[in-house]
Amino acid sequence: LRTCQPILTKNNGESCLSYLGEVCAKDLVCYNDTCLPQPTFGSRNAECDNATTHCKIGLTCRKSGENTAPKCVPHSTAGQPCNEHANCLADLWCEIKPDASAGTCVEKRPPGGPCIDDESCINNNCENYDDGHALANPVCSTDVFASENSKNECPPI
Repeated sequence: LRTCQPILTKNNGESCLSYLGEVCAKDLVCYNDTCLPQPTFGSRNAECDNATTHCKIGLTCRKSGENTAPKCVPHSTAGQPCNEHANCLADLWCEIKPDASAGTCVEKRPPGGPCIDDESCINNNCENYDDGHALANPVCSTDVFASENSKNECPPI
């Protein structure tokens, strides 16, 4: 015989564990097991946090300084500053030097070119291991299958 558990309505900032019968109150959504306001999509220069306030298509959430709130701004082009890969246009990556807090958007590396991580390669595949051993000089994969979609465009239907 099973007994039903009561549904517990949770408020903003409270946990929302569905297996315990917890649901979020009206106008809230469960994100990472926490009730939060429904996401909004900010226009240019709107404040954002990438949790509940995202940016509209064509914009990215970026801080312009250490003590400033992040805002929705256009994606950076080659040579412009960035804090993460998502700040750059799709065919670029954010190269951040060691011990730096910000970087510069640069062109992704071609197959066979030196790489740091998958994001730095056109085909999104940095080969940094060979038979389980770390390579001293990782390179972008030359495998064709590695890049089904290197520019983050939707595949044809």
